[in-house]
Amino acid sequence: MAGAALAGIADDKATPPGAQGGSASAASTATPVSVRQFGAIGDGGFHALSTRFSSLSAARNDYPAASALAESLDGAAIQAAIDHAEQLGRSLQARCCVHVPAGRYRLSRSIRLPSNVVLIGDGIGVSIIDNQNTPLDVPLIVNADPDVVAMSIQDLSLHGGTHGIRITAKQYVDGYELHRVSFQMQSDKNFECNKLLQIGTFVQCVFAKAPYGVYVVDWTTNVASFHDCRFEDHSRTALHLNGAEGVNFFGGRFESGLGVHGKDPTLSLVNAAAVNFHGVYFEGTPPVLLRESRSRNGVTFTGCHFTGSANPGGTPGPYRFDSDGIVNFGPNDWGAPSPGPARMALFGPNVGLVGTGRRYLLRTPTDWRIHSEQVDLAPAGSHDLVTITRIGTGKSPACITGTIELSRMARRPDNSVLVTLATYHLTATASGEGPITVGLRPTTAGTVPIRVAPGSADAARATIVMTATDGLPSTIRWTLVAQAIVPTPDLRIELDLG
Repeated sequence: MAGAALAGIADDKATPPGAQGGSASAASTATPVSVRQFGAIGDGGFHALSTRFSSLSAARNDYPAASALAESLDGAAIQAAIDHAEQLGRSLQARCCVHVPAGRYRLSRSIRLPSNVVLIGDGIGVSIIDNQNTPLDVPLIVNADPDVVAMSIQDLSLHGGTHGIRITAKQYVDGYELHRVSFQMQSDKNFECNKLLQIGTFVQCVFAKAPYGVYVVDWTTNVASFHDCRFEDHSRTALHLNGAEGVNFFGGRFESGLGVHGKDPTLSLVNAAAVNFHGVYFEGTPPVLLRESRSRNGVTFTGCHFTGSANPGGTPGPYRFDSDGIVNFGPNDWGAPSPGPARMALFGPNVGLVGTGRRYLLRTPTDWRIHSEQVDLAPAGSHDLVTITRIGTGKSPACITGTIELSRMARRPDNSVLVTLATYHLTATASGEGPITVGLRPTTAGTVPIRVAPGSADAARATIVMTATDGLPSTIRWTLVAQAIVPTPDLRIELDLG
């Protein structure tokens, strides 16, 4: 294809208009190579190579990768333009562009896109790789480079196939840019990467009408930014990241997509840290907004609007959170009152976010302000209020000081109610490899029918336990406010509610 004449593609009848001049211009000025120069039609129909070539050998003169005359002429032309641009880029030591003009192009196999080629269309809904009515059991676009992958695509719609884009890297993806790319009607995932998707951006992209939107299979996604992107109509999960560090969403929306898998979440995160949603709009998605496992307490929502979850035939329903860590909330707007996650840190107004779980109004490595969930206590029962955990070892001691405020409501046999308020000063120290020591001093005047005292303690963990002494069933809540003095970074002690 990159022969001496660079004359473009000749079929059995004639050279496509502008082929020679266009290719020569591309060679001399590195202006975009057009797929039309290589014989693409783009009229929405499926044109087999047999419509232009009488034999496979003749087709291979122009399209060396062809394997059958039944293959798509548009697909062969697009791949030929890309392969030509790759060679041209190597000779110029630059990234070259392939232009997909306005039209609809049907494929019969995946397009292989190298890292040094930029694929550019004329806009979403204008330039379309369109297999929505021609089933294709492979992705529309895959990476050509097997080891370290970069990918750049702009102003293009991808319809159909198992995936819009699937990246399979042996090492990692280092640098990708998808600007104004629309993914729709894929049978599996809009966009999938097997691992290590890093240092890239999605700008004004649309992920829609597929079981999954963006899906990263294995650790990790880092330094990734989504700007004004839309996630719509996913029957399973709109976003799945296995590992995520420094991932930011700015604006955009997640909307609809309950499908037949109502138990699947809108957002699925595994081993995530520093994942931020800034000014994102959530409406009509599955009731589980976030499912997070192996949390590193780094998912934050700030300035977001939550209209409510999908509720066919009714008003928007509440959202739910399923996280084994702390979820952080700056100021947000809640259209439908929703139960908060089991543990959450609040840094601004969240009217409508119902605190059914623990509330961490402030949590840093050395400061805590935590409200507990409500706990029912049997007449002879006890409950761990606070857990103190050692992190590391060190010669200098680490110390925590703070206050526990406890509220208890009990019902007497005559159905009268007994309310008890009690306050305790807490100290905890750890030094070297010895056990954690806990001190607890009540500050409430008079005798109270509960006992709060240090429980089990060893070098790794200590507890503070509450027991009712009057044999009445009760309900308790408590608040912990504490701070730590940590002279050396190799030894820390941390607090959590029991």
